[in-house]
Formats: sequence, structure tokens, C-alpha cells
Amino acid sequence: MDWGNCLKPFRRLSWDSKKSVLAEYCLAFLLIDQGFKTSREADSGVWLLQNGSFMHPDYFFGLPQATIDMEDMKIKAQFHHNFVSELLQCVAKPFKQLEVDEIECVALKTLLILKPSCSQRAIYSGQEGVIAGIYTQCIDELMEHCNAKFPGRGAERFGEIILLISSIRCGVKAIYNQTRVSDIMNFMNFDQTVRDFLLN
Repeated sequence: MDWGNCLKPFRRLSWDSKKSVLAEYCLAFLLIDQGFKTSREADSGVWLLQNGSFMHPDYFFGLPQATIDMEDMKIKAQFHHNFVSELLQCVAKPFKQLEVDEIECVALKTLLILKPSCSQRAIYSGQEGVIAGIYTQCIDELMEHCNAKFPGRGAERFGEIILLISSIRCGVKAIYNQTRVSDIMNFMNFDQTVRDFLLN
């Protein structure tokens, strides 16, 4: 919310409209931070969270075998494996390969909040000119950064960074799918605030 409120068009939205944007955007924001951290600090096959904990595709990674009831946990472990593997493939791997930096993360966060893929259509209705101006400025500054960072192939680099938006949105979808499946199968109970904000 604080990040969004730095942009006047977002600040002007009603609470319901902000909630509609943030239902996707808060996850994208976290994925960018976690993907950046994972690409810089994690061992291969590990997804890092901001608090220093991690997720591994193997649900039982690091647990003593004696405490594991494999049959009882088989479905939960498979869903977990698919979920973490998708985050690693969609977000962490391209972040690592491209060596995404902090400025590129900021550009991605800005572009995602300006062009949300929320259920409410024309969320910034009446502010299209302002949104277009901010969007263009962000794109121009990202291109300038890419040209400075990679002389001779800045345009290619720019395209690779822009394509990460779809990868991040795939990661957001993976989170939604994981929360829905886990809840339906009664694997875990989500906090009511999380349920109201993300799952409705």
C-alpha cells in the first residue's frame, strides 16, 4: 500500500479499487523481492523468503525420516513440489540468468502496479493520461539503464526485463493455485485476513 501510494493515480483510487489492484500486486511485489534475494543468495533449488527462511521443492527436505508419514502426506508433498518448482523456474531462474539488479526490480514493480491484471476493468479510468506519462517515463528510464549497463545490447536487455512481467504473473498464479488447493484439501488454514484479501 505504501509503495502504491507513492504514485498519485493509485493514491486517488477508492479503497475497493486499491484492494482489487493489491490482490494481485502484493504477491507480485513479494515475488520480485524474493526472486531477487533467491537469485543472489540461495543455493540451487532453494526459494528464499524475506525473513531468511526458505522453501525447497522436497516438502520433507531436512526432516528426519522417522517423523515422516509418506502415505499421509503424498498429495500435499506433490502440490508443494509443483508450487516451489514453478516459482524457481518462473522467477528465480530468469532473475539469476539475467542478474537482475535493484533498479530493474523497481521498474518491474512500477510497471506492474500501473498495468494491473485485476478483475476490475479500467481501474485507472479518468487518469489514463497521467498513467501513460508515468509508464512512459518508467520505460524510458529502464531503457536508459539497460543501455548504460549493457552498451551495445541495451535494447535486448530491456526486452528481457520486460518479459519478466509475464513470468512474475505466472508466479502470482502459482501462489493463488497453491492457496486454493491447500485450502480445499484442508492441508492448512489461512488467516481470515489473507483469505478475505487474496481469495475472494
